[in-house]
Amino acid sequence: ETVFRFAGSSFVSQPAPRLPPHLSGGYSGGRERRPDVKSVVRSVFATTTISWQFLLIVRAVSHLSSLFMKENFSYSADPDQSPLPLPVHPVSKFKAMPTKPDNDQAVAAVRAQIASTPDSRCTSPSRIRALSSATAALIAVTPLSLPGCQNVAHQPTVSPASHLSEVQVAAKLRGLGAGVWLHHPSRTKGKKAITALVEKARKLRLGHVLLKVNDGSKPYEPIPQALTLAEAFRRARIQVLAWGFTHAKQPKKEAEIIEQYLDNPAISGYVFDTEDGVEGPEAPQHLEAMFTEIEQHMEHCPHCQQKLFGFSPYALPSKHGSLPYKILAQNAHFILPQMYWADMRHKPHDPKWVRHYVIQVYREWLKWQKENGVARPLIPVGQAYENRKTIGPYPGEIREFGRETGGYFSVSFWDWEHMRPWMQREIAEVAQQRHSAPPPIPPERKNRTETYIAGTGIGLATIAVGMLAWLKRRQKQAVP
Repeated sequence: ETVFRFAGSSFVSQPAPRLPPHLSGGYSGGRERRPDVKSVVRSVFATTTISWQFLLIVRAVSHLSSLFMKENFSYSADPDQSPLPLPVHPVSKFKAMPTKPDNDQAVAAVRAQIASTPDSRCTSPSRIRALSSATAALIAVTPLSLPGCQNVAHQPTVSPASHLSEVQVAAKLRGLGAGVWLHHPSRTKGKKAITALVEKARKLRLGHVLLKVNDGSKPYEPIPQALTLAEAFRRARIQVLAWGFTHAKQPKKEAEIIEQYLDNPAISGYVFDTEDGVEGPEAPQHLEAMFTEIEQHMEHCPHCQQKLFGFSPYALPSKHGSLPYKILAQNAHFILPQMYWADMRHKPHDPKWVRHYVIQVYREWLKWQKENGVARPLIPVGQAYENRKTIGPYPGEIREFGRETGGYFSVSFWDWEHMRPWMQREIAEVAQQRHSAPPPIPPERKNRTETYIAGTGIGLATIAVGMLAWLKRRQKQAVP
């Protein structure tokens, strides 16, 4: 390259001085260098590759952290199948119960830890403080009784709940899956109506339904009609739990109604709906008389001894301290707190309210069980209705409730007659998660992780080679 300069009357050709690229401002020899199409394409491709590799690294790190940092515990709908990985309650940092009913190593380990605490009294502050958070959480959601608590006041030596072992109760509760409460089963009359109801429950993939059968000492509907509906659900492999409002004013008559349903093999258990009907100074005495009648009947009914018993109280025991929850818990296998989050919502469109309310209910029952020395698993009851006084529930909250309660043995929703179509769809999703039982780590998740790791390694190697090539090119250009 040359520059022509004027010297007198003629042009003289002289070589142009060459400057380093960082001093020439992009010029070499006084003439602008035109960009090459190949270099532009190469630069764009290199920039895109580096950006893609960076995003791939970020995604791989986040995925691996989610695999190794989160604690996912498994509770299968069928104890004979592989467990289903579901998100566990955020407060419950505990080791999961064994999936197989015949493996009770976790229960034995927790018993040994509780027995090694310095104070043997059930309700002493030192004993409660000695329990670790992991052990306390396991007590709250598993059918685990506290050793050394047999001398608690009003502790019956024999109760309707004393015929099943802890492992048997855990296996039965796992098999319940998701369920819905039926408040007005008497509206279903005729063979076609019963068939349509059962078919709808099958489409929702429900594992159980709760059938109302009595209101205190009065049958809610004719017993043969209720048993016909229960038998239809049983043929569809949907378990039926009978339930009724408990008043305990006439304990003998109320026990007789319950006994007629316990005698039928289509009924898997009974749930006592304990609200305002069990208030009053005479309620504890009437409840104990009713449970005594039921226990005497079960002694002469061997298949009745395999039934489940539960009671459904208000969500927060601290606000209803006058109710005899202790006597009810001692005569039941599980507790069904009514977690109606929309009824307790204070401001609309609070995205964290469902999670906050579930945690609040969990902590209160954990505290109540430690104070009273009675440990029973919790089976949450969600809200699937709305009225003028409630704020919600909004679409998506039932699905969120199902995720937040994924670590519990089972879950149910109130109620069948008030479910809207979008509520039914979300309940079906929750039931589907509990009904199916894939392996704990699906194959696609494992393959995806291997792909991320391989892609990350290739990306890092590509970036390293590119950086070395760029440094060599820079050194060559810097040499004058």
